[in-house]
Amino acid sequence: MDSIPTANRLPRYTRRDFLRKSATLGAVLAGGITFPSSRSRLYAGEKRLFEGVTLNLLLNAEPYAYAVRKHQQALYEKYGIRLNIELTGLGGPDYTKQMVEFTSGSGLYDIVFMSPVWMADFSPYMEPLEPLAKKWNLDFKLDDIAESFRKVYNSWDGVWYTVPFDGDVHILFYNKVAFETPEHKTRFRDKYGYELTPPQTWDQWRDMAEFFTGWDWMGGGGQKRYG
Repeated sequence: MDSIPTANRLPRYTRRDFLRKSATLGAVLAGGITFPSSRSRLYAGEKRLFEGVTLNLLLNAEPYAYAVRKHQQALYEKYGIRLNIELTGLGGPDYTKQMVEFTSGSGLYDIVFMSPVWMADFSPYMEPLEPLAKKWNLDFKLDDIAESFRKVYNSWDGVWYTVPFDGDVHILFYNKVAFETPEHKTRFRDKYGYELTPPQTWDQWRDMAEFFTGWDWMGGGGQKRYG
């Protein structure tokens, strides 16, 4: 596998060099920004390899910019990279502004916060991340991202282009005691024909909500409860 030459064998990298060699920062990112992991072996043995490099970021709102600013000083101290952050001021990603920059080839922005619904339009202007990740042995830590988000937010036509920053999912909270009470489990199995466990489908969700509605499953004195 190729390796990055050490600083004493290669002149200081330019901004263009950085963007070509760093898969982590060298692409438009769906939903936000990621930075090189301190555990990445891409920069092993290097100290401030990118001294003097400034990256221009176009973000959509200050709450997202704040997440980037939290790492801004650490990024500079470790790699010598400075960030120039610009906000669209519209409260959301600006399709027109971004597409004009892409189609004109201005290169004004190095990292753009975009909406994944524009992936089809933007994909011709982005470099696939998988070859870069393999070449430089980078781990984007996507194992904890739901598969549906990895597909919709990160890829177009089976090609991985972006890294997610933000996503919304349904989270299930359930009463563990209610689900593990033997009497409840028996009663549920007798009625629905399968075991009472945290639901894996919407049909199971409906059955369990129905099951726990209209009776005192907490045993608090006859009060009706709801599922």
